[in-house]
Amino acid sequence: MIKKIKLKNWQGFKEGIVEFAEGFNVIIGKTDSGKSSIFKAFEWVRTNNPKHTRYIHNGKDNVSVSIFSDKGKVTRSRSRKETGSYKVNGEIFTTFGSSIPQEVTDVFNMSDINIQLQLDKHFFLFNTGGQSAVELNSITKMDSMNGALKSLRIQKADLVKEYNEKYIKRKKMRAFLKGDFKKELESIKKLNKAYIVRQQNLAKLAEEYRLIQVLIDSAIKTQEYNSSLKLWKETKKDYSELKSVRMSFHGISIKYYNVIRRLDELDRFEQRMEELTSEINKYEKEKSRQLNRLKECPYCGSLLNGITRGRLLDDG
Repeated sequence: MIKKIKLKNWQGFKEGIVEFAEGFNVIIGKTDSGKSSIFKAFEWVRTNNPKHTRYIHNGKDNVSVSIFSDKGKVTRSRSRKETGSYKVNGEIFTTFGSSIPQEVTDVFNMSDINIQLQLDKHFFLFNTGGQSAVELNSITKMDSMNGALKSLRIQKADLVKEYNEKYIKRKKMRAFLKGDFKKELESIKKLNKAYIVRQQNLAKLAEEYRLIQVLIDSAIKTQEYNSSLKLWKETKKDYSELKSVRMSFHGISIKYYNVIRRLDELDRFEQRMEELTSEINKYEKEKSRQLNRLKECPYCGSLLNGITRGRLLDDG
């Protein structure tokens, strides 16, 4: 519901406020007192028309119209040079051409059919039949009703078609049950009896197969046992041979260690022989040196020859 309109520099209004009561309101005044200007101001805000600036109060550069409703406040303002903007509940929207922000439309929730200006033709009286039909359709939403009726007719036709198809199928089924169904039932009974016999035969075959499988498993286990026994005997024989070889190897090992020990003794003996040979060589060298030094007998003072010298040294 529109509660109040505030005008500033709009046609004959420098400042103006028009408040509305709940329910039906009537604006009364002299000619050219501004009654129609109030409606034109409302239409300017609602439709963003007209585009010219002739409605701006003489001597002023800008104009604004604010409309207060139960859904909020809408203000349309502009200057002589700029197209201006809308302000809806504190949010500003810039205008382009004849565009109207959706927020403005949501606040008013009105269309052209809700507005009748002073110079407009009387509602419906001067409309053609087509125009009246269009107007009535926009009010009553008859096109939606026609669409719904058309959809219902289509659904009805589909249901009738489906019913007829099911009815024909049912008739054929009844005819089948009266005639061929008995033959089919007898055939099914025979097949069921044959199926039972076959199932019994299959059960017998399954039992025979189970017994055969048991025998096969027993034969496999017996064969595995015989193979294991043969392998055990061969292994036992190989073990005996290995044991004998081990004993022989043990005897050879003892002999080998004795030989090694004797060789070690020989090595020590050879080493001792080398030591004795070295001592003898030293002794011989010392003896030769002493002989060379000994020229007179230490006992009688006579000259010594080589033989006498050697005897003295041997005697010590």
